[in-house]
Amino acid sequence: METKEFVVTVRRRQFDEIAYRMISENEIYGIIDFSVEEQANDVLVSYQNEAYVPLPVYFERELTRAEILRIFENYFAIMDGMAGFLLDEHQLLLDCRQIYIDPESGELRLIYLPDLACEEEVSIAEFIRQILFLVRYDPNEDSSYIVRIMNELNARTEFDSKRFCTLIHELAAEDVPVKQEPAVPEGAYLLRESTKEKIHLPDAGLVMGKDPQQSDYCIAENQAVSRRHAQLEKLDGEWNLIDLNSLNGTYKNGERLVGNIANRLENKDVIFLADERFIYYA
Repeated sequence: METKEFVVTVRRRQFDEIAYRMISENEIYGIIDFSVEEQANDVLVSYQNEAYVPLPVYFERELTRAEILRIFENYFAIMDGMAGFLLDEHQLLLDCRQIYIDPESGELRLIYLPDLACEEEVSIAEFIRQILFLVRYDPNEDSSYIVRIMNELNARTEFDSKRFCTLIHELAAEDVPVKQEPAVPEGAYLLRESTKEKIHLPDAGLVMGKDPQQSDYCIAENQAVSRRHAQLEKLDGEWNLIDLNSLNGTYKNGERLVGNIANRLENKDVIFLADERFIYYA
């Protein structure tokens, strides 16, 4: 897939001349170079992104644990480099469609918007969640590290970059656990990634939550999961996922579900009950 040049328009009075000079006169790790064209009232900013692969395209293949952790390590390395040039992290474009990977090095490449009026709506924590929802994990590896990352994101109301960065470095330094292969049940099932358990879906349906008295499948050890969190229901021969008005949400392929509405499942859909990750297999 050919990457098209990315161009943005900035009002002349809002153009960040200092940031432009910093980036054009210095090689700043992870920041994509850009050129400018001045017009009457605007400045056209054109990014030299053609040599890079957009993140959604990179995510079309299954990624290893090392490749996923490298994305997060690169992000914080870029933050450190920007700080040395007094660049504002809020002027980074954290839209996954305009985030890139260098195909030669596998490293992250980001777009910096020289716009003083820029107010990036995506927080760092939300950006990390987007990646975790979008990425396709290597099925041959143990992916319990994803649960540890999600637990860290959900453990506090304000994102702690130092704690998160420390966790990523710890995970990168660990030996990769050997994946255990449970027996595959007959018919549709969920793969619970933190334990590698394969959960058979009975025709009568399945309620999932942390209360053993109210759930057919209990996730008692995860406090982020509600007592009756979600339900799997077979309707007209098709399996559907229903959020039961849970506190921390039920997600299908990165989208939070509206409570009490059936959402049809497709093979290999990724499901999160709060921060507990499952994959549906038809």
